[in-house]
Amino acid sequence: MHLSTFRRLFPFFFIGMAITCLLLSFFADVSTIRDSPMVHRDNGLALIIATLLTFFEAVLPLIFVFWIYKNISTHRSTTGVASYEAIKRAFVESFAALWLFYVALLAAVCLLLDSYFSFSVAPLPTSICGFIWICIGFRLMKRVRLAKRLIFLGLSLFLILAFKHIDWNSRRPFIRDLLKIESGMTANEVDKIMKRYSGGSSPANDELVYMHRVVGPFYSDMGIVKLLNDKVASVQFQPD
Repeated sequence: MHLSTFRRLFPFFFIGMAITCLLLSFFADVSTIRDSPMVHRDNGLALIIATLLTFFEAVLPLIFVFWIYKNISTHRSTTGVASYEAIKRAFVESFAALWLFYVALLAAVCLLLDSYFSFSVAPLPTSICGFIWICIGFRLMKRVRLAKRLIFLGLSLFLILAFKHIDWNSRRPFIRDLLKIESGMTANEVDKIMKRYSGGSSPANDELVYMHRVVGPFYSDMGIVKLLNDKVASVQFQPD
């Protein structure tokens, strides 16, 4: 394959990989909702709140970046001014500095909330945000050359999906492991998933208790797995 052909096809290949990862993430989330007793299927409000907060911390900053980029490009193409002057006009005429303050503040607050509640680890919020970004981002960058647009969309989509897997504290992997436990699993199967945490069974052998035990603010986090006829019936997370 000639280099010119590779350069021409690479953006399509790249966005294809990003969308494939998005679809795999979505189907994995649906599977988790179906199989994990820790997820409350009827708790739609929690899903809406988690998706909204994930949108504010992961998608909203991207919208602002590409919106201001579009304004700067418009100023450069219509007036022919230098880049510095185009940036200056874009920030002054569209009140971008004020918007930057509010977007940064909202994203920072959501990141702080996420560091404690770990809502972006839950199934579906990042996948839903990925689909939302594809719709918004493609329209937001409609004046950008197609190849560059596809690469930008792919990179930003990978960034959104990565939020679910970034462990900026030790609570997030603990919750992620609890979500891997499926209804009907045996105690041995659960132990294999939770083997890196200290745990034990109750005297009646009707529940398994796993302690977080990682030094830090979430040291006393617990995961409680209730058994019925030696099979997993429910999973509860009890924060520190």
